Amino acid sequence: MTRRDRSWPILPGRLKTFKYMETRAIYTERKTFVKYDDNHYLLYLNEEVLENYVPEGHGGEPEPEPCTAYSYTGTCEDGGTLVEATSASYDSLVSGLVRREYSADRVEAITLNKLSSDNEREAEFEAEFACLERYRNDCKARVRALLGMSESVSNTL
Repeated sequence: MTRRDRSWPILPGRLKTFKYMETRAIYTERKTFVKYDDNHYLLYLNEEVLENYVPEGHGGEPEPEPCTAYSYTGTCEDGGTLVEATSASYDSLVSGLVRREYSADRVEAITLNKLSSDNEREAEFEAEFACLERYRNDCKARVRALLGMSESVSNTL
């Protein structure tokens, strides 16, 4: 699905989300994130810059001029990704993004398995922990980019 040239506000409770399907949306202005409600933020991830993009014309109007546009892909119909977060802080947004894939219980189990003395399953536990770490580091990089933070910034998560 592709949605083009969105400019209307996102209203809490009215945004369709797709659990396993990603939707791409194109905007003529760059997006980062918006507060959705008291417990959620909508993050615009997977940005692709589209040079010389020609927006769709509307019946009877002259064809719009080419411009720079921005494409976002996410699990919501507007191309965003809804995460649980109570503030726009680095820690809250990273945690919300990580929790989309790994529940707190799952993170605890993976961590405890890695610390386990079960030598027969050590390779399995190491691999599982490495996957979690890769995903967590990817989430950190995405949030740093959204917040305009330097990659050298050290954070608590």
